[in-house]
Amino acid sequence: ITLGQNITVGNLSITDDNNYTIKGNTLTFDINTGTAATLAVSGGGDPIIQSAVTLNDNISISSASGSNLSITGAFTGNNHSITVAGAGNTALTGGTTTTGALIKNDGGTLTIGGSSNSSFGSVTVNKGTVLLDAGSSKTAVTSGNITVNSGGTVLLGANNQIGNTVNMVLNGGTFSTGDTVGYSETLGTLTLSANSVIDLGTGSDALVFAASNGISWTGTLTITGWVGTAGSHGGGTQGEIFFGSSAGTLTSTQLSKIDFTGFGQGALLLSNGQLVPMAAVPEAKVAFGVLLLVGGIFWQERRRIFSFFHKAPVA
Repeated sequence: ITLGQNITVGNLSITDDNNYTIKGNTLTFDINTGTAATLAVSGGGDPIIQSAVTLNDNISISSASGSNLSITGAFTGNNHSITVAGAGNTALTGGTTTTGALIKNDGGTLTIGGSSNSSFGSVTVNKGTVLLDAGSSKTAVTSGNITVNSGGTVLLGANNQIGNTVNMVLNGGTFSTGDTVGYSETLGTLTLSANSVIDLGTGSDALVFAASNGISWTGTLTITGWVGTAGSHGGGTQGEIFFGSSAGTLTSTQLSKIDFTGFGQGALLLSNGQLVPMAAVPEAKVAFGVLLLVGGIFWQERRRIFSFFHKAPVA
């Protein structure tokens, strides 16, 4: 479908299974009713919008299960919000710019990437996955804080996909550095508002947060996939996590809320800001068993010990 001139619509519905391609001039959404415009894919096809897209209202984008909607044209939201829902997948790969919010609902995957940087007033992931994959030379989220709620996941698909000043709020969700191979990322502060997860991929990568010791944390932060040596003389051998570049960038209370899977509760910061698990401490039962063993050896050897010091047999 070629747009021979700029077209303005209130709603656009694609219902067939065909793989429509819309190209040509600009496609503008302007509902003029005080409600959000809609772009809905209810068939099982994989439509592509190559035209530039402009918003004059908020928009709700949805893809049904089995559908894959791709918007490859430049997406200009102005000051309007973009809500992405549905069990299907949506990709914004032409560069998306809005001072409004980006909101991800339902179970599908939203991919943010392409040949241009993308910026938002804020990013909130309520459900499903937001994949950040703008390649090696572009940034998927250059501005606006990222909040990941319970049931939501932010997944890195390349290095350096988040702006260095973008803060993250984990409110029950998951931040993953990669499905398999992990990617490096530097971003702003980390706020923990509920039990949440940081999932590290394999390979040599570094996740660097800004110093977050001035922020109150609630809940437990579980870190999975960490490989290395615990304790003050340890360090990660694959995915590494840093808070700033020195010790003191997290409080002792925050460190007590961190649980490294396979190492247990509690963490510490090395002098370079690297976060590592506490060195293993023997459990009470193990320590008690060691004391019993030492006591038993002493009882068996008591005559020899007393004879050595007193030069006389013990009665």
